[in-house]
Amino acid sequence: MAHRAAFILLAGFCLTMNILLWRAEYGNRAAGGTPVPASMVWEKILTAPDNSSLTVFHHGKRIGFCHWGTSVGEALSRAAEQESSGDSPEGMVHRITSYRIQFEGNIAVGDVTERLRFDSSLKLRTNNAWEDLRLRINFRPSTWDIRASTTEGKLVIKGNDGEADFERTILLSQLQNPQQLISELGAPAIAALLAAGSSGAGSPLGLQQMIGSLTWDSRNSSLRVGHSAVRAYRLSTRLLGRYDIVIYVSRVGEILRAQFPDGVVLANDQLLAF
Repeated sequence: MAHRAAFILLAGFCLTMNILLWRAEYGNRAAGGTPVPASMVWEKILTAPDNSSLTVFHHGKRIGFCHWGTSVGEALSRAAEQESSGDSPEGMVHRITSYRIQFEGNIAVGDVTERLRFDSSLKLRTNNAWEDLRLRINFRPSTWDIRASTTEGKLVIKGNDGEADFERTILLSQLQNPQQLISELGAPAIAALLAAGSSGAGSPLGLQQMIGSLTWDSRNSSLRVGHSAVRAYRLSTRLLGRYDIVIYVSRVGEILRAQFPDGVVLANDQLLAF
């Protein structure tokens, strides 16, 4: 009798624990899923073992593709350096010194037959502060080559408008007032959009306020693929107080789906196969 009672208690305990684990993973999805640290999800993205090939849609219409990849800069730990004498020791310990994001692709712009091609690289420190940015855009007949460095404290824009070369150097401190800067570069409509999102009349919206202070909500979630649900992390934020951005990330850090304002969606090619 005692053995039977013990068995019943053990079975009940195991059943209860499984129900609680199931609820923790799936039961709260109707309320948005259980929260997880956003820093943990970003770390998975930056150290993902595989790159993400994504198709770009605009209001459901395929308009292009892009490729997202990450890599890490590594160095021997101080202890391993002291033990090393010439050849690298077996089982040596590395430490991450930086992250790098590669993002490239092309998209169709409006009814223009020519496609806009881009190739970018962003280097981050281990605290996720950016250090170096490279961006090249080709939209015939124009090309732009943009480079920015926090070490040099400046941003350099080079290009050709189809008729002549041009070059512009901008101090990073000037980027704290993007409306004025963009107006000077000849894009008053974009400057007006940024001004509309500022916190008050006549108050310039700095980049730190616009991007650096974004708050990301991160939760356990799932993404429907065919007739099945794939476990994923869901990152979401709001830009300028009105534009929602939602990113679904696999458990190993691969980008599965990203949703941006104006119906722009990036969908992982592996999911489209189902």
